[in-house]
Amino acid sequence: MYKQGVLTNTFNPKVALFFLAFFPQFIDPSYTYSALSFLILGLSFAVTGLIWCLCLTFLATRFSQRLRDNPAIETVLNKISGVVFIGLGVKLLTEKG
Repeated sequence: MYKQGVLTNTFNPKVALFFLAFFPQFIDPSYTYSALSFLILGLSFAVTGLIWCLCLTFLATRFSQRLRDNPAIETVLNKISGVVFIGLGVKLLTEKG
């Protein structure tokens, strides 16, 4: 799963377009080490993104563990998803093609 995420982000043209369109406005072209500035901005973006994703993963893991440990919540979620599927089935049944 990790390899798939790395490949997806590496070959995602939106990420490259973001860096090429957004970051240059923060870099002084007359500065001798403008490539270094670009690299530092890119690394700071990557580090803050990593921190955010790690926090999100940690919180999601704790939340999902609490959901798994409580059978009452599992029952409620199963009933809700059952009602949603029945509703989708009724909607599909009443659609005119």
